[in-house]
Amino acid sequence: MTRSTRWGLALAAAALAGGLVATPTMAQDGAKKAGSSKLVGSWEGQYTSDGPAGTMALKVANKPAWGVVLEITGEIPPPADATAVAAEGGVLTWKQVIGEFDVAFKATLSEDGETLAGTMEATQNGQYVGAGSFSLKRKM
Repeated sequence: MTRSTRWGLALAAAALAGGLVATPTMAQDGAKKAGSSKLVGSWEGQYTSDGPAGTMALKVANKPAWGVVLEITGEIPPPADATAVAAEGGVLTWKQVIGEFDVAFKATLSEDGETLAGTMEATQNGQYVGAGSFSLKRKM
């Protein structure tokens, strides 16, 4: 683990423990791929899971690289910045740490480009702990 990774994890743990709220930033570590430009924009809707349920807002950008900002409600801590953001065709994938869970997201764009339907899967220490789904509509 690199020094910057340890520092980032320590900062995230301190923020969660102290109840600090960080302003979301656009994660941009996904390489620019042949993702559909129709993925770009603001999306809102509902999610359900084996645990909490609530509302979800997602902002997607692709310049200079694919990135997302996730805002999610429910009885959960705020998510860390997105990592491993990738888009191919109408499919967008990314990962985020939420509390002590590593969550992998996959969203698929509808044919008309107006909805994103997806799944999320949470693991802890490499072990599966739960899953959920979401349905988001393009925000006008």
